[in-house]
Amino acid sequence: MRLIAILLALWANHHPHQADRWRSPVPFLRYLDWARARLPIGFDNKGALQLALILLPPLLLFTLLQVWLEDWLFGLAEIALGVWALLFLHGSGHVDSQLESFLEAWREGRSDSARTYAAELADRDISSAADAELPIIAAEGIFWQSYRRLLVGIFWLLIVGPVGPVAVRLAVLTRDAVLLRNDSLTHYSGRLVDLLDWLPARAAALSFALAGSFVHAREGWQESQQAHHSDPRRLVTAAGIGALNLDDSSGAVFNADDDDAEDFLEDARQLVGRSLMVWVGVAALLTIAGWLY
Repeated sequence: MRLIAILLALWANHHPHQADRWRSPVPFLRYLDWARARLPIGFDNKGALQLALILLPPLLLFTLLQVWLEDWLFGLAEIALGVWALLFLHGSGHVDSQLESFLEAWREGRSDSARTYAAELADRDISSAADAELPIIAAEGIFWQSYRRLLVGIFWLLIVGPVGPVAVRLAVLTRDAVLLRNDSLTHYSGRLVDLLDWLPARAAALSFALAGSFVHAREGWQESQQAHHSDPRRLVTAAGIGALNLDDSSGAVFNADDDDAEDFLEDARQLVGRSLMVWVGVAALLTIAGWLY
């Protein structure tokens, strides 16, 4: 059942305009504002308790729904719930569209637009990066977005069912919503996301290694762990870049007047596709073995 949910979600994500209406975070963000406004006075320094009071009600309700629908309509209801959970985690838009926008700006020499699209893909500040580094940053974004939007959800779906991707999405939304507060809730929401990322980030890095250059991906993994002991983003992107047999610290640069950047980014996109096949293959083997249903 979970394998079918994964395949249907992957298919639906190729039709983002139709799927976007099913994955809006607005209802949860409204609930988050409502819940934070009603926390008892004196909880400002009790971030862990705040986080539990905010996240446990929707997650418990969703878990009860998952248990209730487990055998309903011969499992079709749980498949639908799993598909929705993965779509909700994915969020709006599509990485391929962002990549095409970047490549168009890059080919036309619009460095400001290319920088904007690369920053959106990488989901981080790149103001200090040189223009020639933008394709590598865009490739890092492809790997990170594939992890944050897909792979982490598939991992937790296989482990605990549809509530897994939902828990990751709610944790990330909460962290991002309170990021500028820089208080106890910010700290604990960040720690929760890191905890949820710890194991699946390593599974994603391994899948990139299996789908590409294993030796170079392992080297990128090891270097990322030495410099950033608890940064899942650095781990995922370093393993992905390494799997392409291009060291992201080697100073490789690209020019807008050649095709190297486009070929490089197409290789990155194909590597993500092959890694997805690794995940689907693992899910199929677990299903055949009777460990999943």
